[in-house]
Formats: sequence, structure tokens, C-alpha cells
Amino acid sequence: MHMESLVIPTDIDRRAPAVVRIERTIAASPERLWQLQIDVADWPRWQKDIATAALTGSFAAGSSFTWRTAGLDTPIVSTIYAVDAEHTMLWGGPSAGIDGIHRWTFDAAAGGTHVTTEESWAGAAVDANPTEAQRTLTVSLNRWLDFLTTASAG
Repeated sequence: MHMESLVIPTDIDRRAPAVVRIERTIAASPERLWQLQIDVADWPRWQKDIATAALTGSFAAGSSFTWRTAGLDTPIVSTIYAVDAEHTMLWGGPSAGIDGIHRWTFDAAAGGTHVTTEESWAGAAVDANPTEAQRTLTVSLNRWLDFLTTASAG
């Protein structure tokens, strides 16, 4: 299927059963954080929940990356939906009965960068237990921010 025939998300699914938004200021430049995020192949080095990651092409809208995380048996294939260099990125895709959409935003702030991460989960696996999905997603995003904070200091 060609991307042109798909409805390409421009935001997370704000009506999904599980939606999490976390904001944090990290003592690093937006450029530093951006470089860590777009170097997908390097994620397993600093993002300890990710076992493998590989980007096909460049980090640009329409490209995809394949990764394994959180002990899932099957890899996740995510499509990059939108990129505004050094400011925001939006990606997503289906995995294990969940259709996830994830946005990262980096804004220069006093003391570093104000980072906002937002993710929505929808699908049968989420509908079966939305409370658990919300909890799992919250833990996952906080851990990613913790790992990003540590990696940016190194």
C-alpha cells in the first residue's frame, strides 16, 4: 500500500482509550536531544528498554524503523509521520493489538530543553484493559525520559 492512500496522522489520537502526556525540562540543548532521538540505530545503547532498532532511510516523514521493546516477542514497525527538525517528531504503527502514535516536542528553555512526550494507544488490546494500558504507557514514557536525560548528560 502506498502512503498516499493512507490517512497519515498529524497528531496523537486524543480520543484513544490510553493517552499520556509528560513534560520535563532536561539540562541539554534541543540539538543534543534531537540527535539522540533521530539516531534510531543507537537507541539500544542508551534506551535500556529497547533491544534492537533499525531505521530504513533517513529520519524523515514516510521513512520507517523496526524495533523491539518492552519484552515484546515481535518487532514493532513504526512509520515516521511528521518531522519538524530539532523541534517535533510524530511516529506510530500497530503492534500486539495496539495502534500507537507518539509525538516528541523539544523547546529551548531556561536550563536546557522543555521536552513533551505524548502517546496514544488504541485497539483491541487497549480496549480489553484501558487502565492497565494507561499505567503501562505512563511507566514506559517516564522511563524513556529518564534514559534520555541520562544519555544527554554523557
